[in-house]
Amino acid sequence: MFLCESVSKYSLYYFYEMDFSWLEPYPDLQKQCKLFQMVELLHPKEFKYKPLGVLIQDGPQCGIVALALLTANPTKETVNLIYQEAVRRKFSINGEMFSCYNMCELANQFTTYRTQVFEGTLNSGYIKHFLFDGGCLLVPYDVDKNDEPCLNNGTKAHWAVISGIIETEDDCYVLAKQGKSKRIGIWKLKDLSDSNGQLNMFSPVRCNSDLAYILPDGGVKAGLCNKCVLLFQK
Repeated sequence: MFLCESVSKYSLYYFYEMDFSWLEPYPDLQKQCKLFQMVELLHPKEFKYKPLGVLIQDGPQCGIVALALLTANPTKETVNLIYQEAVRRKFSINGEMFSCYNMCELANQFTTYRTQVFEGTLNSGYIKHFLFDGGCLLVPYDVDKNDEPCLNNGTKAHWAVISGIIETEDDCYVLAKQGKSKRIGIWKLKDLSDSNGQLNMFSPVRCNSDLAYILPDGGVKAGLCNKCVLLFQK
């Protein structure tokens, strides 16, 4: 979704001329849509968004960082508390989280949301309705170099928290935060769904590294593929 890092004079013209007035209550998101000329989002049919803070991960803590963003105190201290609990419960060694079920238990403990593991295709009417109703998702997916969803069979498994949705005449987009960037990810729901649905294997690079990891019975596929954590507003 992010086409370039530099902004030409032509781009600057559109930065000021594009009308994203519907995003005025969310200046960071409005600025991003202008900067990257997201004309496809100029006239949404429906929109829901819960702004979240920023936390950058230190090591393989992407799931724990995503979860911390949904807590009452989204700080590095909270990340450390969640990490210590994950280690105590033998969910993790270095911060890795390869089970949606374990992530759901931690979310139930550290947030005020009601939580549940969802199994199925994310690109569905149920998930769209859930997000428009104010719910959030903790979603595993394969992360590309630009932080967007990609298809790497699970070898680039990463976590994001989804706290918004935009529906247009042509497509449906989700709004994401994750531990590799301060930016809001604006991704097609279908792309995230496709990535989530092919998380099948553990990374050979991670397998051959000096770090130890905890995998659930059945491996990455059993723990992450076609699964996410639903966080219901109370």
